[in-house]
Amino acid sequence: MDGMYAYSNDPVNWTRYAQNPIIPNGNPNNQWDGLQVMTECILDEGDSYKLYYTGDNGPNMDWQAGLATSKDGVNWNKHANNPVYSGAGA
Repeated sequence: MDGMYAYSNDPVNWTRYAQNPIIPNGNPNNQWDGLQVMTECILDEGDSYKLYYTGDNGPNMDWQAGLATSKDGVNWNKHANNPVYSGAGA
């Protein structure tokens, strides 16, 4: 499951962003977020954006937290040192 983006002018009618996913899964064989990317939270930092998300790579549901950054809120780069948080509560 990849990280997707949708937008709306009201709380009922939503439009999917045509170039989804904005945060794709990693490689399912060897990356911490290879199975799914979920629970995104975007922070507006003024001249850039930070996106925190959770990821999982297998049946043990070993959730970890990752970070991605963007200059425009559309094109995202995963942080080189992901996951930024591991362990209970991630």
